[in-house]
Amino acid sequence: MKKKGNLPDVVWIIAVLFATAIMIIFVYYIWSQAKPELDSALGSSLPAGETSFNITQMTGDVGGGIKTFNSMISLFLLGLIVMTLISAFFIQSHPVFFFVSFLFLIIVLIIAVVFSNMYQSIIESEGISDISSEFGIMNLFMQYLPHIIVIITIIVGVILFAKPRGASTSGI
Repeated sequence: MKKKGNLPDVVWIIAVLFATAIMIIFVYYIWSQAKPELDSALGSSLPAGETSFNITQMTGDVGGGIKTFNSMISLFLLGLIVMTLISAFFIQSHPVFFFVSFLFLIIVLIIAVVFSNMYQSIIESEGISDISSEFGIMNLFMQYLPHIIVIITIIVGVILFAKPRGASTSGI
């Protein structure tokens, strides 16, 4: 199976980043809604005189664990970018498709703007807007998603089309 292009991988990055960000926001929203009831249910189920468990701290640690995904999203994005750049290096491409990549850049930019705007409208909705401030890094990446994607697409295009014509790297 010979793969002839790598620019569509940038659309995959958009979709995966968007889905991951929305999933993390919704998991934290569901957790923040369930936590007070869980605290009271677990607190009332402890035997009388039992003081070795701090239910509020334990459930708070779970919420803190969900918030760590905010900083991990940058590593996730970096991994997606590196994977795309490495695979772009190993794909043979013809310089004729360089002009097609400009059209693809416009399409990818439109898709990134749509996904960025969808994310903004979701996190500004009632109830979720209160917790979305907990995810500053993720909100920043999604706000500047079109800029990030344009930069990635240009770098992938340069890697795809700047290789010498006779160099074959797909035999590895």
